[in-house]
Amino acid sequence: MALHSLRPLMAALLALTLAALPAAVSAASPLAPAASSETSPQLAASEADAGAFRSALETKASRWRDELSRLPEFAAWKSAELRLEPLGPGTHAWLVDVRQANGGRPVGYMILNAKDDGTVELGEYGAGESPLFRPSALRRGLEKEGLRPADFTALMQYASPFAAVWRLEDRQGRIRFADATSGELLPIQEKDWNQAAKRTSSSAIYNENASVTKPNKPASLAKPVRLTSSRSFRGDDPLQRLAWLLQAPLAAPSEAKLLQRLQAGTPLDYTAEVFGGKALYIGQAAGFHRWSEAPAFGAFRMAGSTALRYVPLVDAAAAGFFYPVAAPGSQA
Repeated sequence: MALHSLRPLMAALLALTLAALPAAVSAASPLAPAASSETSPQLAASEADAGAFRSALETKASRWRDELSRLPEFAAWKSAELRLEPLGPGTHAWLVDVRQANGGRPVGYMILNAKDDGTVELGEYGAGESPLFRPSALRRGLEKEGLRPADFTALMQYASPFAAVWRLEDRQGRIRFADATSGELLPIQEKDWNQAAKRTSSSAIYNENASVTKPNKPASLAKPVRLTSSRSFRGDDPLQRLAWLLQAPLAAPSEAKLLQRLQAGTPLDYTAEVFGGKALYIGQAAGFHRWSEAPAFGAFRMAGSTALRYVPLVDAAAAGFFYPVAAPGSQA
């Protein structure tokens, strides 16, 4: 979850401890486009191309679903339904809502990113009932602030795993933003979102701590992608230890260095300050997935959430900081 009011420290910790996870209702849907009585050849061709690309996206998403469903934590994905929705204007990203067959409960999600070279990459994914962009989470977040969900039109916007928001517009045209996971309102303005989206539009979010060169190609529509290895293990609550506050982060962690620790069963605490330091994410990586022809993904649980999110390790390193977790009585 995203935390704000980072200073003083005790206020932030109190907010973390008391933050509640979301409950139930849907956001306003966008207006349907007006019907046209005529269809030009150019429009028909464009619609055909869009339909073909969407079909290709669905095919690729189905392959990733089937591959992940072989793992115990994704067993509920077997034969699950996939619902694709575009994420905001100009982002070239799609949310894949994964649900039990016949309109059942949500069991996870995927984010697909279309690249300029025609390939599609798996941007992130996760298992559980409370992943990204749940309308129920948004309702809880608004009601917590004494606001009525019916007074807002909501638009999903996604720039990166740690810059994902609901854009909310009220009846007076005023804009607010809420975190895509918790539904909590963020202390940011439209310029903050635009800057975050601009920084991530061409590559990754960079900081001087990270070594961010992606060692593998994104997963293309044509080439099959397989899980080659994985591990998950029990982590703990980083808020109980405060390693992320009291010790220095790993210096310039490469994907290989992070994988080495995770392969050994060592969890890594994690923080990411986003939107110019106005929001803070705290969590822990306690597992990984390695894919053929794609980057390695870390298994993250963010503070205040039970959802499991798999994020490319290089993207997480570019956006924030990793902290080694020492076993009891030992040094990290």
